[in-house]
Order: sequence, then structure tokens, then C-alpha cells
Amino acid sequence: MAFATATSELVSIKSKDSAACTRILTRWKSHILPTASTEEILQLFDCCQGKDSFLSTLFAIINDNDDLPFITTEGHRESSVEILRGILQHVFGQPKDCVEANSLEDRIDILQSLFQQCSRLFEKRMSRQDSSDHQGFHGSSLSSLEQSEHIRLSLVELMSELGSYLIMHTQSEELILEAASCICQTLAKNVFDDPFPDILAASCALVHTLAKLCPAVVAFNAKDLLLQLAGKDVKHCLFRNRRSKIRSEAVETSCAIVLCQTSQTPCKIDEQEDRSLPSSMLESLQYILLPGWEELAKMDASAS
Repeated sequence: MAFATATSELVSIKSKDSAACTRILTRWKSHILPTASTEEILQLFDCCQGKDSFLSTLFAIINDNDDLPFITTEGHRESSVEILRGILQHVFGQPKDCVEANSLEDRIDILQSLFQQCSRLFEKRMSRQDSSDHQGFHGSSLSSLEQSEHIRLSLVELMSELGSYLIMHTQSEELILEAASCICQTLAKNVFDDPFPDILAASCALVHTLAKLCPAVVAFNAKDLLLQLAGKDVKHCLFRNRRSKIRSEAVETSCAIVLCQTSQTPCKIDEQEDRSLPSSMLESLQYILLPGWEELAKMDASAS
């Protein structure tokens, strides 16, 4: 099947039924994406605007939008996230291997727009809903709107990948600042008490990525983030997670958050000559982080 035909077929999912959606997404994962050229994939980015574009169709499926003629399945949403991550990796490479020659400076505006769109997607799918028909997180009545832990993990990893692509090229764009702040708040409010350890580990890695991309934004959201990592009054804070690996990563992440205050990276909210810690950060250190470290040192030999 020609690439243009396959692209049109995926966009037409909005007028198909659930079975057709499954067939089309499966074909894209197994045949179209692996054999597509970089030039063909770039066409998807060049035509990424509008409600009937390739990317907007993937977003609609992941979001389980009401305008779809069917209720999406976990398989539909998972395949759509995988395809989205696949086309990004096809163009920009694996984040750990992303180098300037492969980052396509002339399309950085598209990448920034995607970061913003995906941050809203991340916020919505990680938001909480009443799960009175089944048990929610930690026995509560609330659970994530996205009930699949595999998809939640993929969404966290997607945001880390997008952030990694942007680190070398962002120029304090307002879109990036707003999106990064949205991600920080989503992590603090809805992700850091997720019961699945892989999601917690990936979320810590995402904070490290944001700390490199927009340290001022992480510093601005430091109190909310540190509360979930180290707060003594937070029931499921990561410093008290039963897995030593998660506790260790939480300690490293808390350090990265503190270091954001004096970090010298491109994405800054304001230029300040005074490099001293602001009162809000000092309060977070005094009342949240240091007590958390002290408690952890007493109860957990693996933290040393």
C-alpha cells in the first residue's frame, strides 16, 4: 500500500468502526511505519494541523474523543501511542542518540507545538475520575482516566522523549514553558502516587529531563513536586515507597529539583543576577526535603 493511501486510510478512522480501526492501526505498526522513509514521515509533520490530520486522528484515539463513532479499546490507544512515538523516533532518532545533525532545526516549531499538544494529552489521560464501579489507586475511589498502566507508562515516556528532542534547541518559547509547567503539575497531582513502580521510575526520569529543558519551571513547581517525593504528611510519598530502587531514584530526583534554582540552561523565565535561593525554595528545603531525608536516613540503609 502506498504511503499516501495508508495515511488517508488512518485519517478516515473517524468515520469507521472499531474493527476497521484495529486493522488500520495494526497495519501501520507492522508494515507502514517500519518501511516508511524519513521524507514520507516528515510529510505527516508538515500536514500536522487541523482536525482531520494524521496526528490529530492519533490524539483523538488516545483521548477517546466523543466525536469518534466508537468507543476506543485499550489496544487502539496503546497502538496509537506506539505509532506516535515511532514516527518521532523515525525522524529524530532515539532520545539518547539524538544529535544536532539529526534534530532538524527547521522543524523545531513543529516539535514545540507537539510538546504543547502532548502535554495537554498527558494532563487529560492522567487526570482522576471516580471509579466507584471498581477499586481505584491505593484502595481509594479515584483512578486515572487512562486505566491501562502500560499506556500511562508510554505517555510518561513520550513526554520524556519529546523533552529530550527539545533540550538542545529550545529558546525560552512560551509554548515550552507552559507545557513544562503543565507536565510538572500533572506529575505532582496525578502521577507520583501511581501504584505501578515502572511509572514512578519513568516519572522521575521525566523530571530530570524537564530539569535540563526548563529548570526555572521545575524550580517554580518545586514545592508541589517535593511534597510527593518527600512530604512526611503525604501517605504515598516516594521516599517511603517499599521498593528501594524507587526510593533511590526519588532522592536523586529531589536533588535535581533543588539544583534547578541555579541551573544555567537556555530555557529561563527571568534573567537574575542574584543566584541565592528564594524564600520558597528555602522553605521547601527546611520543611519538606530535609525532614524527608532525615526520616529516610533513619529507616532505610539503602539510601546511603
